[in-house]
Amino acid sequence: MQSGLSTTAQDFHTATGMISPADLAALLVEVQRRIRHDPEAASAMLTRASRLVQGQAPEPAAAPALRGSLADWQVKRVKAHVEANLDRAIPLSALAALCRLTPSYFGRAFKVSFGMTPHTYVLTRRVERARQLMITTRASLAEIAQDCGMADQSHLTRVFGRFVGSSPYAWRRLHQAEQATAAPTRH
Repeated sequence: MQSGLSTTAQDFHTATGMISPADLAALLVEVQRRIRHDPEAASAMLTRASRLVQGQAPEPAAAPALRGSLADWQVKRVKAHVEANLDRAIPLSALAALCRLTPSYFGRAFKVSFGMTPHTYVLTRRVERARQLMITTRASLAEIAQDCGMADQSHLTRVFGRFVGSSPYAWRRLHQAEQATAAPTRH
């Protein structure tokens, strides 16, 4: 049976090295026919069919850039700049200059790439930084607001509430309580 198997598998392989759908279907019908009488041969044929199909699978391509979006280098540069400057004002013109674009074109390309405006992205990153600081430090909310580029604690409270759905004070208390219950007790 083994010699018939290799000939059969080769017969299904086209001259281009690709197996056609009709040939694959015929191979599977042959597997179905043999499965009761010669399970080993059927199993070997299935393995061969699987290898043939896997061998012709296209390589995964990089996701194509969306039309009107920022290039990868621009996205990386903007993200790095925003992260490094969350504690201060980040004007749209500065981000556009980093990408060598006009502010109006940058704003449109940014929205295509990130799914939000540059202002919303910066606020999102500031709120995330505030969350990290609330969990990892004992700094006051006023200090955290300043470290996150907010004008004052009231500004932090408004923005945080809009993005998270609760006040920074309530969020911090909830997460500190969660950490306290998750921490192992020492005896």
